[in-house]
Amino acid sequence: MTKDASNGSRRGATIKHRTLRLRGQTKLMSISALVASGLAWLLSCTGILNQSPRSSVAFAMFGALTTLLIARWLRRDAAVAFEFARAHSYLGYDDGGPPTVISIANDCPKWLVLLHVEPHADLLCA
Repeated sequence: MTKDASNGSRRGATIKHRTLRLRGQTKLMSISALVASGLAWLLSCTGILNQSPRSSVAFAMFGALTTLLIARWLRRDAAVAFEFARAHSYLGYDDGGPPTVISIANDCPKWLVLLHVEPHADLLCA
């Protein structure tokens, strides 16, 4: 393999890793923002926040902090689901090189495992 070919394949792998990481982070933050928006809507419907100048600041802080807390909670649940799947042999691994996930069993909490694997692109592609 020539030096240019190895640089090209390495560059392609780096782009693939970045794309997977970005997709995983986007999915995680989208879910978090959606849940936080729903909670903020419920909070506004109940009338807990009165119509004062400070309520919009409190509302924005609530949304931002809730989004971050939900993202952390989802990351932790996804890591626990991945460890559970790994411990109970729900994941199929590639034989060569570093362990890379090539399949996930159907009876596994797949969306949480994928939510962990996508931001950690090293688990999917070598």
